[in-house]
Amino acid sequence: MLDITNINNYIFTVNIKKGNYTKNTNASIIFNYTDEKNYKKIDIVNKNLVISQVKNGKELPLRSFNSTNVLLDTIYNKFSVIFRFPKITLKYNEKTLMWLTDTTFLKESKVGFGSKNGDLYFDNIENSTDLKPLFQETFFYIDVYRMKEGTKTLKWKFHEGDWNWNRNKGIMSIEAIAGKKGFALVTVGKEYWKDYWFTTATRIKEEAGICFYVQDDKNYYLFKAVFDEHANGKLQLAKIENNKESILCEKNYRINKGEWYKLAVKTSSGEISAFLDDKNLINYTDNTFQDGAIGLWCNSTKDTTLFDDIHVKPSSSILNNTVHFESNYEFEMREKAGLDFCDWENSVNIFTQRNINGINQYVGIEKKLFEEARMMNKRILSGYIKILVDHKDILPKDIAGNIIFEIWENGKIISYKFIIAHDKIAVAKDNKILKERNIRINRKAYVIEYKNHTWLIKSEEKIIFEYSENSYPQKIKVGISYSGIGSGHIAFNNVNLYADRYINE
Repeated sequence: MLDITNINNYIFTVNIKKGNYTKNTNASIIFNYTDEKNYKKIDIVNKNLVISQVKNGKELPLRSFNSTNVLLDTIYNKFSVIFRFPKITLKYNEKTLMWLTDTTFLKESKVGFGSKNGDLYFDNIENSTDLKPLFQETFFYIDVYRMKEGTKTLKWKFHEGDWNWNRNKGIMSIEAIAGKKGFALVTVGKEYWKDYWFTTATRIKEEAGICFYVQDDKNYYLFKAVFDEHANGKLQLAKIENNKESILCEKNYRINKGEWYKLAVKTSSGEISAFLDDKNLINYTDNTFQDGAIGLWCNSTKDTTLFDDIHVKPSSSILNNTVHFESNYEFEMREKAGLDFCDWENSVNIFTQRNINGINQYVGIEKKLFEEARMMNKRILSGYIKILVDHKDILPKDIAGNIIFEIWENGKIISYKFIIAHDKIAVAKDNKILKERNIRINRKAYVIEYKNHTWLIKSEEKIIFEYSENSYPQKIKVGISYSGIGSGHIAFNNVNLYADRYINE
C-alpha cells in the first residue's frame, strides 16, 4: 500500500497486463483505504469493471461498466484513478470510462493493487497529489526527435501529419503539414489536466488550431483559425467525438495568410473561452470532456504551418487575479513576425543577434545615436507590479536603461521614467527630474517594484533607490527604453513581469 498525503486531490496510476495461463484473471485497484475493512476498490475481469465500497468488512457495488474491448490483455494497459473531492474518475489508457461522487473515508487514505487468482503483472506505478496543469515549450532546446523520446512524465504523441523542427531567422518553432487524413495532430500532457489556460503562437497558411481536453486522437475539443482566400476567414470551436467533428460555435473574423497569431483557450467547469491575440471572441459551455491533455492541429496540405511558445497554466491563477507574465527573449522577442503575438508593442529597433558560439539567438533593442529606443508591454495592470531586466552584457556607459510607468489617473496619463545610468539613478515625471542619486551599480540585471504609491529599485537583492508619490492610479502600463548619446545593441537574457491583476480591455 502507498500513503496519500493529500487525500482530497490525487491520482493513482498502474499499468496492468495478464499472463498466458489464466483465462479469467482478476485485477483489483484499491484506493481510499483506511484499514482492511474499509476501502474502495475497482475489480477488473475481461470486459467488465466494478467499483465497490467495503465498509466494516461488507462489500457494496457502487457502479459498473461493460466495455466493448477486453480491459485485461497480454499487453500493458494503463488504469488511472483520479480523486478530486468529491469526484472519483476512472480512466483507461487516458480515456474516461466512468466517474462517481463520494464523500466517505476522508480522514486518511492509502492506495494499492492486487489480484484474487494471480497471473498478473503490474508496472509503472505512480501516485501524485500535484494535479496542476503546468507546461511550457518554446522549441529552443528541443527538436522533433527529442519530443518523441520525451521524458518519464511527458511525451509528445505524433498522431497524424508530417512534423519537423524549424529554425528560420532566429525563430525556433515546430512546423507541420497535413497527412493522408487531411490534417496534422500532435498531443502532449496529462489525462487529468483540468481548468487551464493554454496559449500558443501559430503562423497560419490554411487552417491552424489548438486542441484541449484531449482524450485520445479521436476525442478532443479544437479551437481553430481558418484562412479563406475568397472571404475574410473565420474562427471555429469544434468538438471531435469518436472521430466525427461538430462545430459548436463559429465567428467570422479576418485571418491573413502567413501571419503570426496568438491562440488561447481558457477552461473552467465546462465553460470554454477562446481568444485570438488576447481578444475573447468565443464563449461556450459543454461538458462532454472534462479534463485531458493538449495538442496542436493544422489542415495545411500545400504549405507548412508553424507553432511556437506553448504555455499551460491553471485558469485559477487568473480567476484569483494573480498573474505572472514571463518573456524570455532568447525565445519570444524575435523580429516583427515574432512580436505580432507577444506581449510587447512592435518596435523598429528590435534586432536578432547570434552569439559567438552560434548556439543561442539573442534578441533585444538596437539603439541609434541620440535616439531613444523603447518598447511597451501591451498589458494593462493594477496593484503590485514587479519587473526584472536581465541583459546579456553590462550596458555601455553612454547609454541609460529606463523603466517606464504610464499611469492612468483621473482621466490623465502621467509618465514616470526611472533612469538607470552608469553613475546615477533618477526618476522623471513627464520628463521633469524629481529625484536622483549618485551611485554605481551592476547594470547587467536590476529589479523595480511598485506597491502602495512607492517604487523600489533593487540590485543584487539590495534596495538602492526609493521614490513615493501620493497617486491613485486606476490602471498602469509599463515599458523599457534606452536613452543617451550612444548607440549599440542591447541584448536580453530575459525580462520578467509580475502583476497582481491584469485588466482585459
